[in-house]
Amino acid sequence: MQRTSPFTFLPWNGVFFPFEKIYEKEKVVLIVSRLVENPKRISLALRSWKELMSDDRLADWKLVIVGSGSDENNYKSYVAENDIKNIYFEGNKNPLPYYQKASVFLMTSALESWGLTITEAQQFGAYGPTPPRTPMAPVSVFIALPSKGSILLRGSLAELA
Repeated sequence: MQRTSPFTFLPWNGVFFPFEKIYEKEKVVLIVSRLVENPKRISLALRSWKELMSDDRLADWKLVIVGSGSDENNYKSYVAENDIKNIYFEGNKNPLPYYQKASVFLMTSALESWGLTITEAQQFGAYGPTPPRTPMAPVSVFIALPSKGSILLRGSLAELA
């Protein structure tokens, strides 16, 4: 067999979320990340969550954070000191069951070319507001579609909340 294309195509063998299960999603906003402030900016999510939890209509939503890192204790202290409700730090765990439950995926990184966690979350049907530092054209087009997610301005706490 003679090769006629300069490209090699590999079949996708990943797991796709069955569309019919979309209605089984829980009221969970998920972050999967290293817990380091620079460049991940988890504090932006925590400050936004504090604001969101002041709205009684959102009292049954949870912010679940999967990952660990050097700023983890700082984040936990901030949550405790500010008495922010419904935030769960899960530590370093397999994110698969969390993606399967989450309705919303959140990435607050200041700098990402294309975070793999975006693809993972979309694979499991989680809508994703994603504020990258400098939206690149392909990322902007893909995420800006209403069914795929949103791009927010850098450091926009009001938009994130």
